[in-house]
Amino acid sequence: MHPNLRTFLDQLTRENDIVTVKAEVDPYLEVAEIHRRVIQEGGPALLFRRVKGSRYPVVTNLFGTERRIERAFGPRPETFVRNLVHVAESLLPVKPAELWKHRSLLVDLMSLGTDRRGSISFRC
Repeated sequence: MHPNLRTFLDQLTRENDIVTVKAEVDPYLEVAEIHRRVIQEGGPALLFRRVKGSRYPVVTNLFGTERRIERAFGPRPETFVRNLVHVAESLLPVKPAELWKHRSLLVDLMSLGTDRRGSISFRC
């Protein structure tokens, strides 16, 4: 798992899995349409450097493929989701004793997306 967004973007750059769009783009329709076409093809992440009316760049499609998701977060999210589905299926109908047995999953759910300091993991 990457400590911040910058290291993930650097990895995508090294692996040629991100395309930098240098032309100015409109944030209302143009960015979304370009993103839609690229994601439909399973394409790379996109970094729009010049977004009309904004001083900030925009990055999209970071998690558009299973491979990028695993590179970003490692295998833990997939394992977590599988465990969550299994627990949900086993809890119906809901029984307090069964909920208590799976309390560690609740702790994992509460910490998902945060680092040790409790802040969002992906910072620019």
